[in-house]
Amino acid sequence: ALSDQMVANGQTPWCHWMFSGGATGWLGTDWIEDLLLSAEGPAVYDAWVAHDVVFQDPRVEQAFTQFMFMVNTDGYTFLRDFVTGIFFGFNAYPLADEECLMHRQASFFASFITGEGFDVADFDTFGFPPVDPAHDDAVMGGGDYVAALDQSNDVKRVVQFLTSAQFGRSVIAPQGADLGWILPHARFNLVSYGSELSRSWAELAKAAILADQFRFDGSDLMPPVVGSWADEGVPGAFWTGIVDLLDGIRTLPEVLADIDAAWPTP
Repeated sequence: ALSDQMVANGQTPWCHWMFSGGATGWLGTDWIEDLLLSAEGPAVYDAWVAHDVVFQDPRVEQAFTQFMFMVNTDGYTFLRDFVTGIFFGFNAYPLADEECLMHRQASFFASFITGEGFDVADFDTFGFPPVDPAHDDAVMGGGDYVAALDQSNDVKRVVQFLTSAQFGRSVIAPQGADLGWILPHARFNLVSYGSELSRSWAELAKAAILADQFRFDGSDLMPPVVGSWADEGVPGAFWTGIVDLLDGIRTLPEVLADIDAAWPTP
């Protein structure tokens, strides 16, 4: 509805540039993950990640259909013909120039805004709208891990610190700027974030964690041959499927069947 309103006002809703080298399809997989999680909820999402719900399932197909609708509808996408050919970080430019008004992206995109010389304060953000209001708190994201290779007491204390709210107060609070990441700790005081942009992301993540509706990036959890790199730098089936759909090389039924066929057998 918001996109239609923008088109009616003579504006272009979406920046969709997605080029990312051999990983070009990942921005599209993020769309699919958000759409499926916010439509069907964590249980179906978890089953899909495990391939107990297949890509050819109607619920997953609907997420792909909605994604393609958001890209292909007349007037929705700025420079549609270049969606898979222009580096995704450059979306900061048409956003800043208001040539398009929205871009679905992760929190680290703040580094591209500042890296290109734009003021983060000129940008705003909102949570991905739920397909089903029952999943209003659903958030999909990535994460960093702490791995300890030593069981000494000193190492244990370091790990405990890194997973505490105190770590956030020591690292995030003094920066006074956007680091492009947030602390996944429900007791961390969100006032400590250096900008409204980071704080808004942190509020969404905190609500999702407390509601048990935060889920890790689905394609990252899938076998590499599906979700990331198949072999020797060859993109996985999910990535290549997104690119082929956007470029009109394969149909949606073909892509879904090919991704299911790429899934390793037990």
